[in-house]
Amino acid sequence: MRTAFAGPWLIGGTAALGLALDAAGCFASAPGGPTGAPGARVVLRVAAAASVGPALEDLARAFEKDRPETEVRVTAGATGNLAAQAREGAPFDMFFAADTESVDLLARDNLIRADGGPFLYARGRLALAARLDSPVDVAALGAAALDAPGFSRLAIANPRHAPYGRAAVEALTALGLWERYRDRLVMGENAAQTAQFLDAGAADAALTARSAFFSPSGPARARLWTVPEQWHAPLPHAGATLARCAAPDRARAFVDFLRGPAGAAALARHGLDPSP
Repeated sequence: MRTAFAGPWLIGGTAALGLALDAAGCFASAPGGPTGAPGARVVLRVAAAASVGPALEDLARAFEKDRPETEVRVTAGATGNLAAQAREGAPFDMFFAADTESVDLLARDNLIRADGGPFLYARGRLALAARLDSPVDVAALGAAALDAPGFSRLAIANPRHAPYGRAAVEALTALGLWERYRDRLVMGENAAQTAQFLDAGAADAALTARSAFFSPSGPARARLWTVPEQWHAPLPHAGATLARCAAPDRARAFVDFLRGPAGAAALARHGLDPSP
């Protein structure tokens, strides 16, 4: 499995890291073998919201071990940017968004397979995060931490194309704190970049995807407080197999794997709730 954060199209100024190869969609690497033919090694190119990218990478490794004839390559980025790239012909076979609207719009324009979705696969949670060395204990204070004197700069994802950015704006508005922070926001292109701003000290706190701070194989990256959903719209995550995918059987197998016990475990390890 190979992971990238952008293809030939740019996401947040990041240049191509891997999708320039093999401009076709799903393909068989066995010489002369037709795409999806028995015994042919097939590549599934998965576009994933940055907030779910690590979970899907984790799942892809397990899927490849279970089905060695398939390779899964994950490209992570902001949901809105990836949807726009899919619309413009980016070589993606599957799309896993951090909302439902982006997938619904692709379905409306006949850009997904009739038998490939949309389907719900996870539910995200918004969280307030502070570095482990912060004097403000967000886990203990919850929303009150946003009134703490030590919090000046707040990182959120760009609400124009990141669902977690929109949820952050909704939560700040519901808490009556939007005016306080609107001119002191540090905006990332996606949930992962927002978390990186906090890690690097560019912000005192971050209000973004809980999954962006989970480290299944290492120590905790931050103190977290999960924001109650009453303060923002729910964050159901939808996916689909795109119309360009030439190996829909492999795509269906990956979706079934995601919806099974391995998928539920991978999502939970990364701070996501499996979709009911």
